[in-house]
Amino acid sequence: MNVFEKRPLCLILCIMLGGFSLFIDSPTPTRFALAIVAAISAVCSASFKGLFSSRITLFRLACAAFGLSLMLAELFTFCYVPHKYIGDTVEIYADVTDVDQGDFSTTIALKCRSINGEPATETLLLQDDTAALYGITVGDRVFVEGILEAFEESDEGFDERSYYFSRGFSARVVDIVHITVMDDKNEDGLPLLTRMQLAVSERLKLVTNERTGGFLAALIMGDKSSLNSNTNMNYSLIGISHILALSGMHLVIISEMLRRILSGLRLGKKTILVVSTAFCLFYMGVTGFSPSVVRSAVMLTITNGLFLVTGTHDSYTTLPLSVVLILIVQPYAVFDISLWLSALATLGVLVYAEFEKKRKTKKHGLFSSILTAIWQSIFATIFAVGAAYPIMMTFFDTGSLLSPITTLIFSFPINFLIFAGFTLLVFYPILPLGTPIIYITDAINEAAEFVASMQWAIFSMKYPAVRALIIAFSVLFYAYIVLKVNHKRAMAAILITFFLSVSVVGVILTQNERNTDEMSFIDSGYSDIMLTKWDGEITLIRTGGHSKRAAYSDISVLKNRRIHYVDSLILTSYNGGAVTYADTFFKKIKTDTLYLPKPKNEAELKIAENMARLLSLYGTNMRFYESERPIDIGKCEYYHLASEAYEYGDNTASAYTILYRGEFYTYLSAGMIEYNSSFSKKISYSSEHLIFGAHGDVSYFYMNFGLTSPKIKEIYYAGVLPLAATSKAYYEEKEVPITKIDTSYELYIE
Repeated sequence: MNVFEKRPLCLILCIMLGGFSLFIDSPTPTRFALAIVAAISAVCSASFKGLFSSRITLFRLACAAFGLSLMLAELFTFCYVPHKYIGDTVEIYADVTDVDQGDFSTTIALKCRSINGEPATETLLLQDDTAALYGITVGDRVFVEGILEAFEESDEGFDERSYYFSRGFSARVVDIVHITVMDDKNEDGLPLLTRMQLAVSERLKLVTNERTGGFLAALIMGDKSSLNSNTNMNYSLIGISHILALSGMHLVIISEMLRRILSGLRLGKKTILVVSTAFCLFYMGVTGFSPSVVRSAVMLTITNGLFLVTGTHDSYTTLPLSVVLILIVQPYAVFDISLWLSALATLGVLVYAEFEKKRKTKKHGLFSSILTAIWQSIFATIFAVGAAYPIMMTFFDTGSLLSPITTLIFSFPINFLIFAGFTLLVFYPILPLGTPIIYITDAINEAAEFVASMQWAIFSMKYPAVRALIIAFSVLFYAYIVLKVNHKRAMAAILITFFLSVSVVGVILTQNERNTDEMSFIDSGYSDIMLTKWDGEITLIRTGGHSKRAAYSDISVLKNRRIHYVDSLILTSYNGGAVTYADTFFKKIKTDTLYLPKPKNEAELKIAENMARLLSLYGTNMRFYESERPIDIGKCEYYHLASEAYEYGDNTASAYTILYRGEFYTYLSAGMIEYNSSFSKKISYSSEHLIFGAHGDVSYFYMNFGLTSPKIKEIYYAGVLPLAATSKAYYEEKEVPITKIDTSYELYIE
């Protein structure tokens, strides 16, 4: 194809984007290596002869562009932090965009409106104790007084500066002097375009219902505040989350709808271009300047402008130029993954369109034409997804074997809903379409739920073999764009083969992992979990505090094992953070059934009722269990022995037994251990394996386990060894293994 030789500006812009993006989001050694590459390239280009040779000149321009991009990235990295405020006590007026409520501290993301009275758009990280930030929720507008602190370059091997920069944060606020939730949460203080976006979202909910209106608001206006979390997860699992993310696809659909309306009014072509361009810019503002929409709007504006002036356009050059213009106006967009996904997916579609344009077409009948169109749509989707594979591999965990097909199948009804949503807004009094649209939306989301339940189609991208195939595909794909390829159809066939290999190999490895029997105990330092896999059924048992932080810890454990779906989640106790934990967990891990102890008082009953309302959003079943009555988890059995509240705090001591391969494995949190109690005696004479958890392992909960049993074959402990001296001596004499488990060690039971 050799795109860059025909379009040298495209090459230069792409090199600048690549250098800027790599340099700005890399640790110091990587930036140093890139700078050396730029210097060597500049020296080599200067030594070449043939100044007037077009290729040498292009190479020199490319080297200069790369070096310039590195300097701009370094300059932006320096300017990214509001340096003049660092170390000072500042007054910040901001909107809360995220809240992470932990056991001992709370982290809040603040989108600034002003700092010390000066306009500001930075996103700041606010960290303080729970009491100071209690009650603050997403969407609140706050006034904060505190000290602004820069992120460190590196902290004991962790480069927090690069980590938080890549997530859009420029600094943190510490030592909060004062924080107030403002009362002006009404719309009067909002910008006009934002008020219009909210008004459209509320109108859609009014003429349909909360669920359907929220779905339409996400599709048309990018307002995901009312979008069902389970719907979001289902679309992500089946590989079509981009349909819900406001992007260039939505803008193209809306622009096409407007173009047809204007054509029906018999307006001239140039007039239509001007009006549609103006509408795209207006739509870009109303939807909150989403980076992917901005990219599409800018690209469309440039394309229309070129066509009006020259009568032609160059999409390959327009695409990187639009991204460059966005970064000039708003450099923070370099950290927005959706921008890069949108740009690369567009590139994939352009590459496939170029390939199809050069093929000889034959006339077909109606049926053959329909099949050809479907076939071409699937291949265009493969190219679009494949072009974005490097970003997906870096930032996402899963892929879908069915993504090209599901994209094709769901795109048609989604396109219809976008058209119908706009029609509903304009003509609702004349055309009462609310009820039919509710039925259609529910049917589409039910279909997504059904496909997402096909766990065999979901695969993890974290396998080395899958990553190697993605890298090979990406190298071939971009070589196909840059180099001259004589056998284009053969190259396209190779690309598609690699794409399918990624999906097939990923599915095989993921399902093999799921079907591998395993039981493991993990101590996270502040809570304990047991993970069992038997006969393809996965269960997670959690003991300890419930919070967002605990949920993210468990999610990390599962994703490190390439697990994105669990059949059962068992909570051994209730506490105030259980609902928050479940909400966070279910947003990332699809779960079939949640098991809770049968409520014993009004407080636990209230938590259970709130949990039931939450689970209705995720399609997760909830069941209660009673002590010592088994729960079947695969071919294992779970027996809950006891849960007792500590005298301090709202955590709960727990004990349970798992029957695994014909033997009992009994877990006891530190607070459940009682010296010479009947409970301890019962456990010691019924179990072959004891696991003493770290949860509750502090002085005022600590008691020794003092009994002995000839049945016990092994003992594990995650905190302080809770054996009495006589018991320890007994088990050492019997040569019973006693193994310490810490946060870097996991107990695997084969």
